[in-house]
Amino acid sequence: MVSKEDTKDFFLSNGYAVVRNKFKDQILEIKSELIDYLNFFAKKNGLLKEDCKDYDKLAKIVMVPGSKLRTFIYDSIPFLTSVQKLNHHPYLNELLKSFGYKKPVCVDMCNIRIDIKAENEKKFLRGIHQDIRSIKSKKTVTLWMPITKVDESHGSVILYPKTHKYGLIKHIYDPNLLIQDEDLPENLKELEKRKVILDAEPGDIAVIDCFNCHSSKESEVDKVRSVILTTYTDIYEVDLKDNLFFLERDYEAFAKKDQSLNSTLK
Repeated sequence: MVSKEDTKDFFLSNGYAVVRNKFKDQILEIKSELIDYLNFFAKKNGLLKEDCKDYDKLAKIVMVPGSKLRTFIYDSIPFLTSVQKLNHHPYLNELLKSFGYKKPVCVDMCNIRIDIKAENEKKFLRGIHQDIRSIKSKKTVTLWMPITKVDESHGSVILYPKTHKYGLIKHIYDPNLLIQDEDLPENLKELEKRKVILDAEPGDIAVIDCFNCHSSKESEVDKVRSVILTTYTDIYEVDLKDNLFFLERDYEAFAKKDQSLNSTLK
């Protein structure tokens, strides 16, 4: 078993860590409420006559690309009670303090991503990027919690260890925020040699430094991939001189946002 101190050392060195099987009950509660929620609006909008308990099938029925219902579901999921509970869960605060965060605070509402394997869904997959939308200080993390199994075949996130040490990297919008090959801190081939495809189960918590470079791993099987994610920063680390707290207002790449992505990607 990995101790907290070992996890802290690994996190500080690699820019990510995974805490296993900590939120299984919470994720089951979220999935149950989400299934009920999707069923309600599927029936209300004439997509179903009876409840469907198969989450994979249900998500494909409700999350129709380009539909107003899909955008509504994405925008309203954060209001669900089970999701709200995670925004300020005591354990997340305790965990980040064990990683050296003096005053960890949640700076974004928990949200759920639902990825469907289809040709017209590929635009939502991300190339190599940092979570610059979320950065508020030099110590900001994304908490990434799978609702469904994630791995190389089911789709996941590709992590590039130790890249958090390079600080903020130039991004462009094409059609979402990403780093061009010429702006990568290392040669792409070298990064690919040590990439890690996250293998995690519902109940695991991946803590990912927002400065760590990562990308999307497309699913190889026709299964829906769902994760819940939120952002914490160490509010005591905010430095008005580095402007990280105001990054989204001033960072040039944000000015060219592709509105066609709408609210279907956080």
